[in-house]
Amino acid sequence: MSYIDAAEANDYFLTRLNSDAWFNEPDGTSSTPDRKVQALETATRAIDLLRYKGAKTDPDQLNQFPRNGETVIPVAIKLATAELALSFLEGLDPSMEYEAMSINSQTYANVRSSYDRTSLPEHIAAGVPSITAWRYLTPYLACFTNVKLTRVS
Repeated sequence: MSYIDAAEANDYFLTRLNSDAWFNEPDGTSSTPDRKVQALETATRAIDLLRYKGAKTDPDQLNQFPRNGETVIPVAIKLATAELALSFLEGLDPSMEYEAMSINSQTYANVRSSYDRTSLPEHIAAGVPSITAWRYLTPYLACFTNVKLTRVS
């Protein structure tokens, strides 16, 4: 079950620029209702993999939201789901984005580009290829610090 239904997402994307992938397939045909539902459910599953503050309102509920005694899903979570679904319909794949970020250099003809890939953007590392979706999600994410252990002889 998705955090936002296709009708709500349609309404949202009617007011948003650059949302053509929600309405049309890459070949120019209209997006099917089934593809939209698949994208929203895939986005919901990706969102549910993240670590959030607090606890589910009902420990037996399927998804991570609502949380902390709330009874409705926050608007920001609905919008994050729609934005992430749009990214998936545009062809963004979290695995491919992650691997692409690990490329250190590229060469095309006489032009060579090198990148510092010592750290990935946190939204890519978390499996959220949409920075817009990530910005909606961050207020709900649990804070954690990384601890790096090294052995000294």
